[in-house]
Amino acid sequence: MRPVAAIYSSFLQRGYDQLLHDVCLQNLPVVIGVDRAGLVGADGETHQGVYDPAFLMTIPNLAIYSPATMDELRGMLAIALQRNEPAAIRYNRGSLPEEPVSEPIAFGKWQIVLPVRPVTILATGTMLPLAKSVAEKNGAGLVHIRFFKPMDEELLERFSRERTKLLVIEENVAAIAPQIALRCNVCAVRSVAIPDQPIAQGSVPQQRDRYGLNAENITRILKEMETT
Repeated sequence: MRPVAAIYSSFLQRGYDQLLHDVCLQNLPVVIGVDRAGLVGADGETHQGVYDPAFLMTIPNLAIYSPATMDELRGMLAIALQRNEPAAIRYNRGSLPEEPVSEPIAFGKWQIVLPVRPVTILATGTMLPLAKSVAEKNGAGLVHIRFFKPMDEELLERFSRERTKLLVIEENVAAIAPQIALRCNVCAVRSVAIPDQPIAQGSVPQQRDRYGLNAENITRILKEMETT
């Protein structure tokens, strides 16, 4: 038997102690479905699911999955159930795109969606469609961060070796970008994420525009990175 518990991201905050002490320190094979991960629009300031990656990444023995499609979500759930460890699978409010998995999911490995180039975008989960559109129009590379934890150390070593300029896009407070910057300290790392401030109510598109999670802002930053 493998227990699976689906919990809103904003409610999981209240269970940090239980997750740490009762699951992860004992290394128990519990799978947490982190529902409403990311911006949730009109649910209000208290319900925005943008904080869980920052606190989950501090917990030992916990793997953190970040699917971009429903097929990836299904595949990641199957992997999490097979592994004998705690796991958290993040997914957004509503639904993910119904697209087939173009590349098999390997635990702890990121997906190279577009070939790595001198300037490459790294996108998490729901940010992948936006990132792909911008990358294709601007000739940038694109990598899908399928796992917040463990990180793809082999790919990070490649970025460092090639001194790749990296733009990290995540629909949460910056959690993965600081870790990438630490591991790739010879790379120029820029970040588009939710800032350190309360998130005002609005639709998800309005919120994304407010915090620069849109094509215009990402394109602007890419062009700056190309010239510096």
